[in-house]
Amino acid sequence: MDIISNEWRKARAESAPLALLVHQSLRRPLRRLLRRAAPGMGFIAYGEVPGDMRIAPIALLRQEDIFAADERRESGETLKGAAA
Repeated sequence: MDIISNEWRKARAESAPLALLVHQSLRRPLRRLLRRAAPGMGFIAYGEVPGDMRIAPIALLRQEDIFAADERRESGETLKGAAA
């Protein structure tokens, strides 16, 4: 989840829009999960993107990234400590 946090901070510093492009089934749960931690972040499903809209991806969040963060948290290791 560090990827999301880092990109959100960069976008806020640059006053740039940022949205997570996700599968429809994940859009609402992710929005609920992250709305307080990343206010103003958009969440859009693949099917909601108009065909003529250009998207500039800045990061890719893989399943392994999410589960690795969960495993560190469960083991008591903090994200800050994991980065060191």
